Amino acid sequence: MNTVSTSSGFWSGKKIEHPPSSAAIRILPAEEAEKPKTLNSLVQNGIEDVAEFFRWARRNVKIQPAKKRLRVCESVSLGEKRFIAVVQLDGREFLLGGSPNSLSLLASVGNNTAATFANVLNESYEQDRK
Repeated sequence: MNTVSTSSGFWSGKKIEHPPSSAAIRILPAEEAEKPKTLNSLVQNGIEDVAEFFRWARRNVKIQPAKKRLRVCESVSLGEKRFIAVVQLDGREFLLGGSPNSLSLLASVGNNTAATFANVLNESYEQDRK
């Protein structure tokens, strides 16, 4: 390779190597030459890549739905917008009575009868904040 020193501008004093003049340039046949890329072909390739990513993600990424911790097991209307309901919270069951202006714990059912609905709800809230 031939070395040439530049004399002006940013490249001043830097040595640039040029290939020897006997270097051959290979001309590719038309079928091997890369076709010029158009905006349409680039967009199409991008869409195909994104679609392939989503197909891969659907096969390989397992998403589990969030476990529901609060569930209304059964509810009975008492008329005039009043009801009683059995509500399960973190595996514990509570019998609640409700009206348009209030919600009351009527009974605690299950293993831990000393726990109140408010205490269990507060415990659940504190666990979610952690």
